[in-house]
Amino acid sequence: MTTLRACNLAYCVALGLACFSGCSTQPYEGRSAKVAGRVTLGGSPVTAGNVLLMMDDGHAANSPLGSDGTYSVDCRPGRYKVAVTPPELIDPLAASGEKGARVLIPNKYLDLGTSGLIVELKPGDNTYDIPMSK
Repeated sequence: MTTLRACNLAYCVALGLACFSGCSTQPYEGRSAKVAGRVTLGGSPVTAGNVLLMMDDGHAANSPLGSDGTYSVDCRPGRYKVAVTPPELIDPLAASGEKGARVLIPNKYLDLGTSGLIVELKPGDNTYDIPMSK
């Protein structure tokens, strides 16, 4: 009986280490799709914020926007709802030298349910530009 418990304990420890180290039967936790694109508002690049992608099962991926409005993220292939969120809020009580550029993203695009943005990602490289209107 003690040998059986020792084997079970050793199995549990090995399994836990494999899970903790990110071992998976699929590369990079199944993230075999890569999507990149450019976010614009009224034709101009959105230079700060994040692109959020979420599947119906709750799997999510996100990417910060570059200074030219571009983003790139690795994720699982599948259908995603997409939202564009502003950068972290700026403290209104901060000294004037600490304030960053204000990014106004229309409310419609802030929420996955109202953005109307949906993308189907295939394994490999995908391109998905997000042209937002004011």
